Amino acid sequence: MKSIKIGLLFCLVIFYSLPLHSIEPIVNVPSLPRNLRNYVTDEVKYFETLIDYYLRAKLLESQLGIDTVQPISYTYVQNQDLAAIRNYYNVASSLWQRVKNLPESARFLNCQQNLNKLLNENMLLKIENDSLTVVASNNETYRKLISLRDSIIQSIQLNLIQCEEEISLKYLKMLERPKYSAFLGLNCKAAQWFFDNPRVNTYMAPSLDFEIHLFKVAKDVLGFKFSSSYTYLTNVVEFTDRGFTVKHTYKDDIWNFSTIFYVNLSRIINSHTIHWEIDLHAGYFRGFTKSPTPFTFQNDYKGYSFGFYSMLGGFGRQFPLGVILGASFYKYIDEIGYDGLRLGKPFVPNVFVGFNVNVFNSF
Repeated sequence: MKSIKIGLLFCLVIFYSLPLHSIEPIVNVPSLPRNLRNYVTDEVKYFETLIDYYLRAKLLESQLGIDTVQPISYTYVQNQDLAAIRNYYNVASSLWQRVKNLPESARFLNCQQNLNKLLNENMLLKIENDSLTVVASNNETYRKLISLRDSIIQSIQLNLIQCEEEISLKYLKMLERPKYSAFLGLNCKAAQWFFDNPRVNTYMAPSLDFEIHLFKVAKDVLGFKFSSSYTYLTNVVEFTDRGFTVKHTYKDDIWNFSTIFYVNLSRIINSHTIHWEIDLHAGYFRGFTKSPTPFTFQNDYKGYSFGFYSMLGGFGRQFPLGVILGASFYKYIDEIGYDGLRLGKPFVPNVFVGFNVNVFNSF
């Protein structure tokens, strides 16, 4: 019996030292049974429990790229030392926490191939054991030893299958597309407006948008959002006074309210790593012009807006940042002007660039 167990332990050390990688801890570590002494009632049960924690420790160890877990000693099995089970449980728990604390970029994917290899190797042990059963059919002592070995092999097979199921669930979870812009998004943009008048020079205008995601259709390929945005527009207007050119600076506060229809292109191209969408928006805006000289000029106006932009994001799960690039068009339905300059009801385009943050997932 001693030679059989030593041989089996040697095989376990070889098999479970293979490198395995996953995006999360490859297996979980179950808690110790409450009444461990009563729970482990015989040699087979003891060995199954010991192997379970040892196996999980080796799998977790391989994710860290280290080799510190000590092989199982035959003395543990012979004496049914409960301290050994507690020791391997503590080791496995510690390794699980170390893997969990790794940055996501340091974790790896796809351990299915190595798991299949372990399952195949264990199956070879099963076949070998079945062959020994035939040879030792007339020897009661050997039949008992082979039966014990068979129960151990079956226990290991069951543990490996359970590990495979855990890994498959983590793999599927990892393949989930980043939950980008699940509810509330924030856009910070810089926009360049283009007034069709040489006397109006416009600075780059900062803009802040809040987007509320309303609903999605067609398996998240299409969706609708509502946006409320604020733009701080600065215009420098040139005037001629007695042969001299004078420049006055005007500040416009513009509030825009839009409904956005978007197409989730990352769904269409089946991307699992980035979020890419095209947004089409249409809305209504109100503006308020303030003169550089208090109480001398003020103008309120309104109009309609529409436009489009592309957003590429989902670069990080903890802080899903995206970049945006697009254009908007403002059609004024009120006449606007700056003191002596009248612009009528212009059609003003702008282009913008900025970044998007998913507030719901980030905070």
